[in-house]
Amino acid sequence: QRVKLLQLAVAMMGREEVRGEGDLQLRLSALRRLGDVGSALCMIEQHGGLFCTPIERIRARAQLLESDRRWPDAQAAHRDVLIGQAADDWAAWLGFVRAAIQGGGAAAL
Repeated sequence: QRVKLLQLAVAMMGREEVRGEGDLQLRLSALRRLGDVGSALCMIEQHGGLFCTPIERIRARAQLLESDRRWPDAQAAHRDVLIGQAADDWAAWLGFVRAAIQGGGAAAL
């Protein structure tokens, strides 16, 4: 029943325009819970400018790519976070290493 409610919520939200970062985050959360990573990634591409900073957009994309097991893309996105602003971001380092190991083993590092 939860899945049906989430599907209904996503459909209802889809009728309205995305108005701000909070609205975008709500929709992304619903899509993540449904497992619809493809739609969530498309939403980030279309409305990514609503994030407070470009790094937040890249970070959200990296997390979605990881959840979809797209390891090389996730590793590249985490690397972009590290290079772009946050070289001391431990979550990005962990994501980078996790994606590297999952995607190709230690040789990918």
